[in-house]
Amino acid sequence: MKEREESLVVYLVNGATLYFEQVTNVLVSEYGALQFMYVGKQSGKLRDASFNLDVIAGYAVSVDPEKVLTK
Repeated sequence: MKEREESLVVYLVNGATLYFEQVTNVLVSEYGALQFMYVGKQSGKLRDASFNLDVIAGYAVSVDPEKVLTK
């Protein structure tokens, strides 16, 4: 996806919702996983995350308002 920092919300099929900030490199892999990097809120460390799409009901990535087309 993009290299800029974004926020990401992951909705799991069990009803849980996960929130991530300072997210980069969001992609869906050829192996059926949502992958991204983020900075841990408590640790401040850069982390690489991967979630199997089978456990994800949906996800939302922040959108840059300047890039959204309006009519």
